[in-house]
Amino acid sequence: MQKRTHTKKLDIEKLRIPEVKECNEIEIKNRFEALSSMIEEASLDEALYIVNNTIKKTAEDAISFKRYRREPWISDEVLNLADQRRTIKTKMSINPQDQDLKQ
Repeated sequence: MQKRTHTKKLDIEKLRIPEVKECNEIEIKNRFEALSSMIEEASLDEALYIVNNTIKKTAEDAISFKRYRREPWISDEVLNLADQRRTIKTKMSINPQDQDLKQ
């Protein structure tokens, strides 16, 4: 039996927050200004790929992905604590002698 994997979806509800929306728009504008010469020189397919990839990367940075909960009683705080624990365990497996992480 195969394990089911969830497709990561962007949390577009965050775009309703004016600060997040403005930050995302500014980030997209800045990235396209930097890529404008590359887009003009590229073929149509390459330009389309660059535009799509830029928008996706900017959205991932600005608004992040939705958090999925299997159980309704799991709050965002619990999910954040689990992420912190996972990060620390990963760092500990890389460098088990690091005393700062044990505290």
